[in-house]
Amino acid sequence: MKHIHSSKFTAEDLAVIGKVLAALGELGITLLLRDPLPVMWDHGPYRLYQWEVITRDDGPFDCGKFEALLLGLNSEGKFKPQVYSVEDYPTEYGNFTQYYITVFI
Repeated sequence: MKHIHSSKFTAEDLAVIGKVLAALGELGITLLLRDPLPVMWDHGPYRLYQWEVITRDDGPFDCGKFEALLLGLNSEGKFKPQVYSVEDYPTEYGNFTQYYITVFI
């Protein structure tokens, strides 16, 4: 796995980042633990993008809604990111959950 440095974005990278951030914004998720730029790496023929987000436990991340929003955004353009995984972990702060959201193209 080779990590990609954020100074080397392709048009594909920018399209994926924009679509994922738009979908997260529509869900009201604005607390990104690292920054709006994902951790990116190439894995075989695929490029993976991962964001860390945190939500309150009374408003958990809805993977189904996220996938539906992403599908709608994918109706336009040639770059169509797909959800690879959504992993959730408790935080040391009560009432919050940390999610790792990974998409691929």
